[in-house]
Amino acid sequence: MAKLITAFILMVSFVIAQPTGNPPCPDNGMDKPMMYGDHMRDEKDPRQMMETVRIWKMTQALDLTEDQSARLFPKMKEMRENMEQFQKFRSRIVEDLESYLRDPKKFATELKAKLQELDLSEGKMHDLQQKLKREIANILSPEQQAKFMLFQMWFDKEMREMIQKAKEHRGDIRGMRKDFRKGRPESRKPWKFW
Repeated sequence: MAKLITAFILMVSFVIAQPTGNPPCPDNGMDKPMMYGDHMRDEKDPRQMMETVRIWKMTQALDLTEDQSARLFPKMKEMRENMEQFQKFRSRIVEDLESYLRDPKKFATELKAKLQELDLSEGKMHDLQQKLKREIANILSPEQQAKFMLFQMWFDKEMREMIQKAKEHRGDIRGMRKDFRKGRPESRKPWKFW
C-alpha cells in the first residue's frame, strides 16, 4: 500500500510540475500549438526527467517505504551534485594542464601544483562518496543494498543504450517506427524481482 501511495505521489507531483499552456514560439514570441514530437525536442532539462524516472523505477525495484524514500533520495541527490561539481572542477584542471603542456618548461611548477591539486580533490571526492554510500547502507536492508547496486548498473546501462539508439536513429523515422513495433525483448528485461 505504501508503495502505491509513493508512486501516486510521485506521479501527481510530476503532473503538477508540467508547464501549462503552449510554449512561446522562438521566432516571434507568440504562442503556437505544440506539434507531435515537440516534447522530444524540448531541452529544458532532460537530466531532471531522467532522475524522475530513476526515482520512480528505483522505488518500485527496491520496494522502498516512504521513510526510506524520504531519507534515500536526498542522499542520492547530494551524491549526484558532488559528482557534477567534481567533474566541472576536473574539466578546469584538465584545460589548465593542456595549456601548460604547450610550454612545459615555462609552467613546470604550475604543472606539478595542478597535478597535486587534482590528486587531492580526487581523494576528497572518493572519501565523500564513501561516506554517502555508508549513509545509504544505513537506510537500506542488505537485500535492498544489493538491489540498489544492481539497479544503478542496469539503469545507467539502459540510459546509455537509449542515448546511443537515439543518436543512431536521429532523423530516421523508419528505424524508430521499427523499434517501437518490436517492443522490449524479454531478454533485455532486468531481474525477475521487478
